[in-house]
Amino acid sequence: MIASASRPSGLDIPFVEMPPQWREAATDQPSESSESLSPGSLIADRYRVLRKIGEGGMGMLYACLDTVLSREVAVKLLQRNLAAEPLVAERLMREAMLAAQLRRHVAQVFDCGMLPTGEPYIVMELLTGRDLYAILRGSGPLAPEELSAAMLQVCDGLAEAHAKGIIHRDLKPENLFCATQPDGSSVIKIVDFGVSKQVSGRRLRAQTNPGESVGSPQYMSPEQITAPSEVDARTDIWSLGVVMFELMTGVLPFRGAGTAGVCASVLTAPTPSISDYRDDVPPALEFIVRRCLEKDRNRRFPDVLQLSDALRALASTGPGSTTRFAAARVTDSAPLPEDTDEVPRPRRRWVGVVSGLVVLGACCAVLGQGIREGRIRVPTAAELRQLPSRIGAIRFSIPFRRPAPHE
Repeated sequence: MIASASRPSGLDIPFVEMPPQWREAATDQPSESSESLSPGSLIADRYRVLRKIGEGGMGMLYACLDTVLSREVAVKLLQRNLAAEPLVAERLMREAMLAAQLRRHVAQVFDCGMLPTGEPYIVMELLTGRDLYAILRGSGPLAPEELSAAMLQVCDGLAEAHAKGIIHRDLKPENLFCATQPDGSSVIKIVDFGVSKQVSGRRLRAQTNPGESVGSPQYMSPEQITAPSEVDARTDIWSLGVVMFELMTGVLPFRGAGTAGVCASVLTAPTPSISDYRDDVPPALEFIVRRCLEKDRNRRFPDVLQLSDALRALASTGPGSTTRFAAARVTDSAPLPEDTDEVPRPRRRWVGVVSGLVVLGACCAVLGQGIREGRIRVPTAAELRQLPSRIGAIRFSIPFRRPAPHE
């Protein structure tokens, strides 16, 4: 089942901070706003409830049997009292439509619809495992090589989403799920596209007001706070920087009292150093995190491909240990140019320029020394004027080769 250890933030932002993904099912009594479905109940006359596996601020998550295809699935069902809110219902349906476009490192969506009673639902693949926050809470901060392997998978999924013009806008450890595969390996799945924004195409747009900030404040980029309608893929890169910092230190880089304090910290506070919390993180990895957390988005990695390249280069220079996240495919993180097997990497052209200047300077020095010692004679002006006629005479004095008889 999907086991999540999401934590409440204590920040009261109606329709701004999305509730934690799904809390692990407990024995609490059902709330007045929604009643849990008992095992054996049918959803949409097709999905038979097996058990309740999660509950969040917006709805319930059930493990169900698809009676048509005979497979277990997860069904996310919005609470009935929230289904009357058009904005909330649109967000849930938008999550289904956006996630259905993606294939790599994203929880697959199989179906969606509306119940006769008015609640929208999404049918997804049933994942087994824990989200990264649950892993952080249970096992402590990740080792640098574990973090790099996990983030390479996240970058793989984000590269596909960004290529389709989809920005997640709410990346956090709770929305990065470590799913256990049938062979025992682990794969990272990005979940909860409920506040995503599509910046290309006409069909889907963000269903929020232009001035409304959407996401979890601790993970929001500066531009997501100040100009939410102008965010681009680099806002997800900022959020990944916050996630990486937290997964390696156990604390958030930007904190404050309430929403205003958190936002002020994101906008003005300097980025703390990971080395203040632990001393085994390679400087290159800390540099990668700090670049993700540049407040000026023009100074961050321009896209997740370059972030992925930096993480992969770091992994190639580190110890060759195998981590729990290393088994997943990370080599085809985005569409590649035609007739090539890898993404073009920036060249260090300045090295060639400096080398050329050094060679040119050496030649000039040798020439000057030869002139001063008299070993090289500088032609006079009269000799230079006669040079074209001399070249012409040499040119026409060369005998032409007679063709052989057989030619």
